[in-house]
Amino acid sequence: MNQLYIYNKLIYISNQCKLEQGKEWFQSLQYSIGKWLFRRPRVTLYAIIALITVVITCIFMLHAGPVLNAQSQHETTKYFTTIEVKAGDTLWDIAQEYKTVGYSSTEAYLDEIRSINHIVGDEITSGCYLTIPYYAETPGIGF
Repeated sequence: MNQLYIYNKLIYISNQCKLEQGKEWFQSLQYSIGKWLFRRPRVTLYAIIALITVVITCIFMLHAGPVLNAQSQHETTKYFTTIEVKAGDTLWDIAQEYKTVGYSSTEAYLDEIRSINHIVGDEITSGCYLTIPYYAETPGIGF
């Protein structure tokens, strides 16, 4: 016979032996684990419960993660209200009382009040009405 053929045959037989040994090792491991689990049913039950708990927790975290990290579903909308100026009121006091988080500063808010009401300077008269802007949250659409 050809030497190459014999060499290939020996490698094939060697690989088959390794494969059989691997199968035997895996089967003996399966047998050992199965034997251990069936001899200890309470431990097996606890292990199954723990595994199910871990799986459910993982599923919950995967689905709840985006919801827990989601930003508010509310949008802020600009609204306007009318107030009557009382004796002793100043634009600064009104701005301090009605300014909401939509404004960067009280001065920016004062500028907007002046612009809306066509006021030049800081003088206002008691008994007159001012239109005052403010931001409020409105529920978003969808989830």
